[in-house]
Amino acid sequence: MSQPSPLKLSTRACLGAVMAVTLLAASGCGKNPAPAPPKPSTNSLASVSKTNAPAATATNAVIDQSISYFDDRIPPPRARDPFFPMSHRRDDLFADHTKPKVVFDPGPPKPPPATLICSSIVISPSLRIAVINSKQFTPGDSYVVTGLNGTKVTVTCKEINAHSAIVQIEGEPGTKELFLKQTP
Repeated sequence: MSQPSPLKLSTRACLGAVMAVTLLAASGCGKNPAPAPPKPSTNSLASVSKTNAPAATATNAVIDQSISYFDDRIPPPRARDPFFPMSHRRDDLFADHTKPKVVFDPGPPKPPPATLICSSIVISPSLRIAVINSKQFTPGDSYVVTGLNGTKVTVTCKEINAHSAIVQIEGEPGTKELFLKQTP
């Protein structure tokens, strides 16, 4: 038995495919069936859920407006910055500006305390002298001394020891002990 040539096989295959497509197309080209009758509507205002309710109904008389989170006219509890929800940058916009703000006023700044240096002490059987910021003090003396930072204070010498002088600085409570400056 002889085999058919490849050309005849390909022709038969093409003809078979064309006939199959034609039959399928012809069978689906009929009239469309009639649509099913609509179901009776059971939607009443009471049975409609909130998500399916129309925008304005008898039960929904107040229509909510959409809120912009960036609207500066809406106070912070309702509108906040979605990128920084813990931010308080807008709180000042809604603060009550009719009340005066209570601000602590400490008054004029106090000058820094005068820097006092005891540079030398001279002790003899009858006299004790301490040199504090280039002024010579004996126990009981009181002078106005200019500190190293330029402030002027009144210093009263109370006692002079071998290595220190005890002084009272005006405006400061208690006494201060100035030790003899050690030279390296």
